[in-house]
Amino acid sequence: MGSALHAFLGTEYGALAPNDQLGLSKQIIDRWQVGDLVDAELFFVAGDRLTSFLQASYPAATQYREAPIAWRNDKNQVMEGWIDLLLETPKGYVLVDHKSYPGKDPAEHIREHYLGQMDAYREAIFAATGKPVIETLIHLPALGKVFKVV
Repeated sequence: MGSALHAFLGTEYGALAPNDQLGLSKQIIDRWQVGDLVDAELFFVAGDRLTSFLQASYPAATQYREAPIAWRNDKNQVMEGWIDLLLETPKGYVLVDHKSYPGKDPAEHIREHYLGQMDAYREAIFAATGKPVIETLIHLPALGKVFKVV
Protein backbone atom coordinates (compact mmCIF):
# COMPACT_ATOMS: atom_id res chain seq x y z
CA MET A 1 0.00 0.00 0.00
CA GLY A 2 2.84 2.37 0.83
CA SER A 3 4.45 1.88 -2.57
CA ALA A 4 1.15 2.53 -4.32
CA LEU A 5 0.63 5.71 -2.31
CA HIS A 6 4.17 6.85 -3.14
CA ALA A 7 3.47 6.15 -6.81
CA PHE A 8 0.43 8.42 -6.74
CA LEU A 9 2.12 11.23 -4.81
CA GLY A 10 5.14 10.97 -7.12
CA THR A 11 3.07 11.93 -10.16
CA GLU A 12 1.98 15.39 -11.21
CA TYR A 13 -1.55 14.56 -10.08
CA GLY A 14 -2.27 18.25 -9.39
CA ALA A 15 -2.15 18.97 -13.12
CA LEU A 16 -5.19 16.74 -13.57
CA ALA A 17 -8.86 17.53 -13.06
CA PRO A 18 -10.29 16.02 -9.85
CA ASN A 19 -12.07 13.19 -11.68
CA ASP A 20 -8.85 12.34 -13.52
CA GLN A 21 -6.91 12.37 -10.23
CA LEU A 22 -9.39 9.87 -8.82
CA GLY A 23 -9.05 7.78 -11.99
CA LEU A 24 -5.25 7.83 -11.66
CA SER A 25 -5.59 6.77 -8.04
CA LYS A 26 -7.79 3.83 -9.05
CA GLN A 27 -5.34 2.79 -11.80
CA ILE A 28 -2.41 2.79 -9.38
CA ILE A 29 -4.35 0.84 -6.75
CA ASP A 30 -5.34 -1.74 -9.38
CA ARG A 31 -1.78 -1.99 -10.70
CA TRP A 32 -0.38 -2.56 -7.20
CA GLN A 33 -3.31 -4.86 -6.32
CA VAL A 34 -4.05 -3.16 -3.01
CA GLY A 35 -7.74 -2.45 -3.51
CA ASP A 36 -8.59 -4.68 -0.55
CA LEU A 37 -6.44 -2.44 1.68
CA VAL A 38 -7.23 1.07 0.48
CA ASP A 39 -9.86 3.03 -1.38
CA ALA A 40 -8.93 5.36 -4.25
CA GLU A 41 -10.53 8.24 -2.39
CA LEU A 42 -7.74 8.09 0.24
CA PHE A 43 -5.06 8.80 -2.35
CA PHE A 44 -7.12 11.58 -3.87
CA VAL A 45 -7.72 13.20 -0.47
CA ALA A 46 -4.06 12.76 0.53
CA GLY A 47 -2.91 14.48 -2.67
CA ASP A 48 -5.42 17.30 -2.25
CA ARG A 49 -4.36 17.91 1.35
CA LEU A 50 -0.67 17.89 0.43
CA THR A 51 -1.25 20.30 -2.46
CA SER A 52 -3.17 22.69 -0.19
CA PHE A 53 -0.44 22.53 2.46
CA LEU A 54 2.35 23.17 -0.06
CA GLN A 55 0.52 26.05 -1.71
CA ALA A 56 -0.11 27.70 1.65
CA SER A 57 3.36 27.06 3.10
CA TYR A 58 5.68 27.26 0.07
CA PRO A 59 3.76 29.00 -2.72
CA ALA A 60 6.78 29.98 -4.83
CA ALA A 61 8.88 26.84 -4.34
CA THR A 62 9.97 24.73 -7.28
CA GLN A 63 8.95 21.12 -6.72
CA TYR A 64 11.03 18.08 -7.63
CA ARG A 65 9.19 14.77 -7.20
CA GLU A 66 11.01 11.46 -6.85
CA ALA A 67 14.43 13.09 -7.17
CA PRO A 68 17.28 10.55 -7.34
CA ILE A 69 20.08 11.00 -4.83
CA ALA A 70 23.42 9.25 -4.39
CA TRP A 71 26.21 10.26 -2.05
CA ARG A 72 29.39 8.93 -0.46
CA ASN A 73 30.23 10.36 2.95
CA ASP A 74 33.66 10.93 4.49
CA LYS A 75 33.58 7.38 5.98
CA ASN A 76 33.24 5.99 2.46
CA GLN A 77 29.64 4.90 3.09
CA VAL A 78 27.33 5.06 0.07
CA MET A 79 23.75 6.22 0.27
CA GLU A 80 21.38 5.93 -2.68
CA GLY A 81 17.69 6.65 -2.80
CA TRP A 82 14.84 8.71 -4.08
CA ILE A 83 13.73 11.89 -2.40
CA ASP A 84 9.95 11.85 -2.38
CA LEU A 85 9.58 15.61 -2.73
CA LEU A 86 12.18 18.35 -2.71
CA LEU A 87 11.12 21.98 -2.65
CA GLU A 88 13.61 24.59 -3.77
CA THR A 89 13.28 28.04 -2.21
CA PRO A 90 15.62 31.05 -2.38
CA LYS A 91 16.91 30.22 1.13
CA GLY A 92 17.47 26.52 0.50
CA TYR A 93 15.57 23.27 0.23
CA VAL A 94 12.61 21.78 2.02
CA LEU A 95 12.86 17.99 2.16
CA VAL A 96 9.54 16.12 2.26
CA ASP A 97 9.34 12.38 2.84
CA HIS A 98 6.06 10.45 2.59
CA LYS A 99 5.56 7.65 5.08
CA SER A 100 2.49 5.41 5.03
CA TYR A 101 2.49 4.88 8.81
CA PRO A 102 -1.15 4.87 10.00
CA GLY A 103 -0.58 4.06 13.67
CA LYS A 104 -0.62 5.75 17.03
CA ASP A 105 2.01 8.14 18.37
CA PRO A 106 3.45 9.16 15.00
CA ALA A 107 5.95 11.58 16.57
CA GLU A 108 7.61 8.74 18.49
CA HIS A 109 7.55 6.49 15.41
CA ILE A 110 9.26 9.23 13.37
CA ARG A 111 11.96 9.71 16.03
CA GLU A 112 12.66 5.98 16.18
CA HIS A 113 12.65 5.18 12.45
CA TYR A 114 13.28 8.09 10.09
CA LEU A 115 15.65 10.70 11.51
CA GLY A 116 18.83 8.94 10.35
CA GLN A 117 17.53 8.67 6.78
CA MET A 118 16.60 12.35 6.78
CA ASP A 119 20.04 13.34 8.13
CA ALA A 120 21.72 11.43 5.29
CA TYR A 121 19.45 13.06 2.71
CA ARG A 122 20.18 16.53 4.11
CA GLU A 123 23.93 15.96 3.99
CA ALA A 124 23.73 14.57 0.46
CA ILE A 125 21.63 17.49 -0.78
CA PHE A 126 24.08 20.01 0.66
CA ALA A 127 27.08 18.14 -0.79
CA ALA A 128 25.47 18.03 -4.25
CA THR A 129 24.10 21.58 -4.38
CA GLY A 130 25.93 23.71 -1.82
CA LYS A 131 22.51 24.84 -0.58
CA PRO A 132 21.19 23.87 2.85
CA VAL A 133 18.06 21.96 3.69
CA ILE A 134 16.19 24.54 5.75
CA GLU A 135 13.30 22.27 6.76
CA THR A 136 12.64 18.55 6.84
CA LEU A 137 9.06 17.36 6.82
CA ILE A 138 7.59 13.90 7.28
CA HIS A 139 4.25 13.63 5.50
CA LEU A 140 1.91 10.98 6.87
CA PRO A 141 -0.86 10.91 4.25
CA ALA A 142 -2.89 8.15 5.92
CA LEU A 143 -3.17 10.37 9.00
CA GLY A 144 -3.44 13.66 7.12
CA LYS A 145 -0.49 15.13 9.01
CA VAL A 146 2.86 16.75 8.30
CA PHE A 147 5.56 16.78 10.96
CA LYS A 148 8.51 19.17 10.91
CA VAL A 149 11.56 17.29 12.17
CA VAL A 150 14.27 19.89 11.56
